[in-house]
Amino acid sequence: MADQDRTSASFLTLIRNFIYTVFTLFWSDTKSVSSSSSSSSSSSSSSPLPQLVTETPPASTPSSHRFYTSPHENHSTLPSSSTPHPPPLHPITRIIRDEELGKYILKLAWTTMVPILLSVDATSKFLKPPTAAFAVTALLTGYASVWNGILLRETFPKVATGLEQGGIGILFLSQVSVLVAVLPTALETVVALLSLFFLFLPFLIAHLSQYKACRSW
Repeated sequence: MADQDRTSASFLTLIRNFIYTVFTLFWSDTKSVSSSSSSSSSSSSSSPLPQLVTETPPASTPSSHRFYTSPHENHSTLPSSSTPHPPPLHPITRIIRDEELGKYILKLAWTTMVPILLSVDATSKFLKPPTAAFAVTALLTGYASVWNGILLRETFPKVATGLEQGGIGILFLSQVSVLVAVLPTALETVVALLSLFFLFLPFLIAHLSQYKACRSW
């Protein structure tokens, strides 16, 4: 019985010492934290914050900015000299392109010439085989010329204009050669020359005016 009381007393003493040790450590930690926070607050309030010093870069003068510039930069800064522009298209040439006369003449030639040429044989009274062969050759050549002139408008404008106008003229020649064949022999040459002259007259005016403008430019 006495041993049991001694054991319980020692156990209670151990628990009391443990609680006392834990309480002592907790109290000491609390005091150290509070003291450190108060000291830091006092030091922060006593010492002013350092001010950031901003240095402004020295202003560069225009004369000492750069000592050398490339020739390309000098060329870009210099005022560009007014270069003369090539002369614009002649009104006749512009009308031919804007109104799509090449396409119109191409459709007209195919719809009128093909039925006539298909009816040609050796016994034909008006349209002989040599005339038909010439008309077919002119028709195919004019078709190819107008076709390429339309497709090359953006890539080679000048070449396209020449091809389209030349193709229109060749298609006119093909039609005239067939239509004149129905006339009497005495009138064939005169009517053919007059028709071709008046058909090609706008082209001649446009090209002569363009040639004079290019010479003056």
